[in-house]
Amino acid sequence: MRFNKFDIGAEIIAILTRGMYPDPKDALREYIQNGVDAKSTHINVKIRQNNIIIQDNGFGMDYQTLRKAARIGVSDKNPSKDVGFMGIGIYSAYHLCDKLTITSKKEGSTPNRLIMRFADMKSTLSEQRVLRLSGEIDGDRVIDLQTLLETFVDITEPNEMSDQDFPTIGTRVELAGISEYFYSEISNIEITSKYLQDVLPLKFNANNFSYAALIEEKINDACKRNSSYFESVNVTLQVNSQTRELYKPYSDTDFHNNHSEGEPHILEIKDDDFFYGVVWGCLNSERRKIKNSDLRGFLIRKQGFAIGRRSSAVKHFPRGNTFFDRYIGEIIITNPNLLPNASRNDIEYSFMRERFFNALLTCTTEFDSIGNTFQENCKADSVLNDLIEKVKEISNKVNTKLQNSDELLILYTKLTTYKNTLSDRVKSKRIRDTRMEEAKELEQKVISLMSFIQERISINVNKKTGNSQKAQKK
Repeated sequence: MRFNKFDIGAEIIAILTRGMYPDPKDALREYIQNGVDAKSTHINVKIRQNNIIIQDNGFGMDYQTLRKAARIGVSDKNPSKDVGFMGIGIYSAYHLCDKLTITSKKEGSTPNRLIMRFADMKSTLSEQRVLRLSGEIDGDRVIDLQTLLETFVDITEPNEMSDQDFPTIGTRVELAGISEYFYSEISNIEITSKYLQDVLPLKFNANNFSYAALIEEKINDACKRNSSYFESVNVTLQVNSQTRELYKPYSDTDFHNNHSEGEPHILEIKDDDFFYGVVWGCLNSERRKIKNSDLRGFLIRKQGFAIGRRSSAVKHFPRGNTFFDRYIGEIIITNPNLLPNASRNDIEYSFMRERFFNALLTCTTEFDSIGNTFQENCKADSVLNDLIEKVKEISNKVNTKLQNSDELLILYTKLTTYKNTLSDRVKSKRIRDTRMEEAKELEQKVISLMSFIQERISINVNKKTGNSQKAQKK
């Protein structure tokens, strides 16, 4: 069967973009992602007066590259290296704005400009829908996708622009005429910052997160050892008069880390044949969930870009939410053969997908084990602290009950129970290693106190016997 251009209706562009990019902020992610794929080190995002400008300092595009970028479902990007490779992302702002303008300059070439008039596309399709509903045209007369794009997508001719028009190497994306419905949300710097912090490969903020440098160093070391790489980018967000440098959303205030268990645990995700990436996590050093529900658990990332939500990863932890919610962390995929699906909510099915999740299970099992060990240590600390207080209380009482053997015997019985509890925990090593000596010292103190009570009871008995004998002689 042969197809022609009339077999692909122009409505497909609306169907694809609405289905793949349901959140208007997804367009920001896609255009920033393109900058990251172009090896940008810094990206500026400006949102003002119904316009959005995204400027990067990547290697830019020449005429041919920019021309190919307008294709649908076709991409020259290497899926093993770049996150974006579906050939759809450039149209992600279709529902968001009236016009998309991309200006780009590559080293050694003149700048070029691509303009997509989305408002005209949507208007044309809307008019045709009305005509179809009224029966004035049938499906054979509906505009095809090729004609729609040829009519409303323009690109400058080679060398039409000069360096004076766009002097810097890199790419500038402008979204003009943002829908009022979408703009009200995107122009909220708190909402947009939070979204971008979750989905972009940002750096840690060393000023707010004590483990920032350590985690980045460990991740980079693991990737280097396994001939892989991990990337991150600096992003500045400006919304009207407000400007903010964006970082990963982690800070010391999000969890308690006053024990060694709060320090980051960083594991390599690998099996006998492949290195898949790195997983890091910081366990709350209190036996409770991370208080910020938006950061609770682990987020799966492909080269820094988020895949799904944090709650999506809980199914890969053997104990489920038991310890998952007590961590903040990330599962970072760097293996080139593991790709996100088109919706960025899961790993695309491939021969390596199952192997990756099997390797990940080894890591998540260890994180569960760390959480369980910490919980048991917390219980042990609670028991030991309770025993310390009880032994101290009995020690104080003994001095006030020296003449009362019955009261001393009650105290002795309690001490026997405490000694058995301590001995059992020391023998079974159910005491935190750092407190084992403290537990043994307490055990000896209990034994000494028990011996003292025995001697005192013996003295009281002998004294009572002696007094009784003297009374009989009289």
